[in-house]
Amino acid sequence: MFGFGGGFSAPRHFQDSFRCHSVSLLAAEQQRDPDRLEYSDKIILPPSCLEKLAHLEISYPMMFEIINPRQPKKNLHCGVLEFIAQEGMVYLPFWMMENMHLNEGDLIQLKSASIRKGRYVKLQPQTTDFIKIANPKAVLEQSLRNFSALTKGETFRILYNKRKYDIGVIEVRGEGGAFAPGAPQAVCIIETDMELDFEAPADYVEPPRPQSASPPSTSPHAKSPIRTRGTSTARTHARRQTLSRYASLSHGRTDGRAHARTHIHRHL
Repeated sequence: MFGFGGGFSAPRHFQDSFRCHSVSLLAAEQQRDPDRLEYSDKIILPPSCLEKLAHLEISYPMMFEIINPRQPKKNLHCGVLEFIAQEGMVYLPFWMMENMHLNEGDLIQLKSASIRKGRYVKLQPQTTDFIKIANPKAVLEQSLRNFSALTKGETFRILYNKRKYDIGVIEVRGEGGAFAPGAPQAVCIIETDMELDFEAPADYVEPPRPQSASPPSTSPHAKSPIRTRGTSTARTHARRQTLSRYASLSHGRTDGRAHARTHIHRHL
């Protein structure tokens, strides 16, 4: 857009400060299902923000960066669900408040953000429980439809069969090459076809190898050896089960990483 004098007008950005509260409070006030608000990255803003955003001609999908003023390096990127919050307030999913080290009523800074489409994301389940479900890849793909963006270093939360699972974002890459030095590493995952890599769960521990049996004693006073074959067999079977489930997520890879391609499709 051209400004007066023949030059280009400065980019127009939305920026404001709000007191943050968890979406569960809004759900309780309005008797809404909290799960539909909590397990996503959508925030709820006041009506006046919609007017400001429209005036600034902020393009869709509207994306925002959230900053904790007390810890400026703490930031997340997100979308917006509704504009029904009280003026001066913003409602966030609780997992976002945990990531940002925020308490109810804390002050946050919010500004509009333009982030590139995602092309590659590396994720890490925080517990092995996640890879024990029947089809973790399908569950993750379905859950990501409720999200707008992923930021390196965040740990988002999903719900499946009434159980919560935390997923860490290890690495993101977007269209157009590397991120600029110092720029937030975040990507938009709306209507995008991107590669997914998976690290082994954060709490996964390789079972200890069974000790080799000691040679039998020839002493006539020696006691009969205690057989531990059943224990080691059970341990080996448990390890094989874990690796088998992880391989189903990784298309056969058991080297600590899984690889897949997914298409995130969501109607705005």
